[in-house]
Amino acid sequence: EPIKQITEGNGHSLFNAEKDIENGQLVNLHNYYFDISVTEEFIFALYYDQPDSEYGDKLISTKVRVFDWEGSPKALINVPDYLMNISVNPDTKMMYGADFYSEKILQYDLKAFFN
Repeated sequence: EPIKQITEGNGHSLFNAEKDIENGQLVNLHNYYFDISVTEEFIFALYYDQPDSEYGDKLISTKVRVFDWEGSPKALINVPDYLMNISVNPDTKMMYGADFYSEKILQYDLKAFFN
């Protein structure tokens, strides 16, 4: 029986303390959601799905998962860059992202999503 278990709404374990802590240190970590930006209609969640051991060493394209306020998925935006942060401006229908490793602030057109 795990010391502590955190689950998603479907009951799948996100964290098993008995398995994921060794000698007081977290092991087998995996990065999933990294940042969010919200509008009145949507939640934009920056999603990695990358082992923590690869974070910063293996630069991957990221995804932005879009949900309504009820938690229902509405879109998946594939981003070719390794973003650390995002911000969405619903008035201009633009998303901005910070790529720390290439030292860039990037802009993405979301007009197709909002229309």
